[in-house]
Amino acid sequence: MKQESGRARKVAWSLQGEKVYSYRQKNRGQKYTLIGAISVDGIVCHKIIKGSMKKQDFLEFVKTELCPKLNEKKVVIMDNLNSHKAIEVQQTISQTGARLLVLPRSVER
Repeated sequence: MKQESGRARKVAWSLQGEKVYSYRQKNRGQKYTLIGAISVDGIVCHKIIKGSMKKQDFLEFVKTELCPKLNEKKVVIMDNLNSHKAIEVQQTISQTGARLLVLPRSVER
């Protein structure tokens, strides 16, 4: 059951007392992930990977794309994504002399 816009319907009809089942395709086509770093001066570096990002993908991005652009005057700020908190990632960034700040986990109210 699809509307003209291509989005799945949120309501449906059925016989009284019977459930409605709707099967939706989760993704259309291939999934890509964009990893990037920005500064006040603009985009520092970016990388597009096929599929979901894993820790190894992020570590490779840090080693090959980000770290060559870091020095002791730079500060890297990351949120608390598991890939960001990996010891290997933190050590790789720290070895450049850059300061690393990991944002605290947000507390939802």
